Amino acid sequence: MKLKKTLELLGQKPSAWLVRTIVLSIFISVISAVLAYVLIEQVLFALLVFLLANLVIFIFCLWYVYYKSKQMIEQINDVLPDYLENVAGYIRAGFPPILALKTGLREEFGVLKRTLDFATIKSLGPTPAEEEILKATTELESEKLQRVLTIFLT
Repeated sequence: MKLKKTLELLGQKPSAWLVRTIVLSIFISVISAVLAYVLIEQVLFALLVFLLANLVIFIFCLWYVYYKSKQMIEQINDVLPDYLENVAGYIRAGFPPILALKTGLREEFGVLKRTLDFATIKSLGPTPAEEEILKATTELESEKLQRVLTIFLT
């Protein structure tokens, strides 16, 4: 999943995340460099520690976002059967398919609810709902969800 999309689904602004990550990495790097200078008393070593700590913290923050994106995909795959059961109930009750997709969402579906809510809101514009929903599920990279909705909407 793309970094920007993952951060948006996590409820964070990408620019704010970047600023926090940079501030955190600089703060920890400065502390590490000062400690290295106090212990070793070499400026070059302290500078090397500063740069290395910056790199490690930034990579760790990127890894954390990657981990959260994989966790979101697992959550979607876990709640998908419940969601489809809700949608099937609404279709049996006579709802049109797109309305059943929207109405079948519950708060406990988390990322799936936020994504499909956003896609259905975007579909109020000139783009058809089916196209927006399929585009949103493609960005989530959940193969199960893509297959189900592709079959359902086409």
